[in-house]
Amino acid sequence: MKANDMVLDDQTFAHGAQGVSEKTVDWRTILLASVGGGLEFYDFIVYGIFAPYVAKSFFPTGNGATSMIATFAAFAVGYLARPLGGVVLGHIGDKFGRRLAFQLSLVLMTATTAGMALMPSYQTMGVTASIAFVALRFLQGACIGGELPGAIAYVVESAPRKSGLACGVMFACVNSGSLLAAIVSLGLHAWLTDAQMLAYGWRAAFLVGGGLGAVGALMRSGLKETALFLSIRQHKRTKLPAVEVLQRHWFQVITTIGIVGLNQALIALLSVAMVPGVDPVKPDTPSH
Repeated sequence: MKANDMVLDDQTFAHGAQGVSEKTVDWRTILLASVGGGLEFYDFIVYGIFAPYVAKSFFPTGNGATSMIATFAAFAVGYLARPLGGVVLGHIGDKFGRRLAFQLSLVLMTATTAGMALMPSYQTMGVTASIAFVALRFLQGACIGGELPGAIAYVVESAPRKSGLACGVMFACVNSGSLLAAIVSLGLHAWLTDAQMLAYGWRAAFLVGGGLGAVGALMRSGLKETALFLSIRQHKRTKLPAVEVLQRHWFQVITTIGIVGLNQALIALLSVAMVPGVDPVKPDTPSH
């Protein structure tokens, strides 16, 4: 029974793909779909670079190591929220359209990023500030959990016959968020003192991410639902897409979780956890 259902799914997808024009891939659409993923990578690197300032602002325990542990625990909360966000936003995408799902995720992710930047510190609000910061991080992680998968689905359905190339270009654009984060960090550290970085410098870096997300959301507002999704929806309807996926493709889901989980753990270790421990290289001063 399940095998027949899977064949039916493949046939439905193929039928939908036949209705999609073989015209040249709309690269503007691919770039706009990459905005949210780029913001995710930007947030990834920025959080790691400015973690010492976040620790002092929201988790001042009196012990530097303990504060950093609390800061990265808050970062991990975002990862715990990703599966929930993936299920909820994935359901919205399957039922109502990919565009709606990843547009909603980007708007919420932008709002939470800006909220983290504008959140009063522990010195102003006490433990309430710490709790609110973690709550924003949780919501941000949930949005990220639905953003990139939704964007990938949108890209694949926009160019079903060149999906490999389209996704490759998309991920190249997504990784540009890491480069932008490094450039922003370099500029802020070059112009601001350590005290200024603690007072407002790290917040400026987060606000840059929020601003980019807002611009991206506005640019995405003109995107239309993919023809492939509209065609498939006419032939197959499911009340609970997430449940159907788990029932029919549970092995693939578990395998993917293992592969992606290992990849994300390595990225988090190298790009976030190790960054605060790297000492900045200072130029040699000539001896007199």
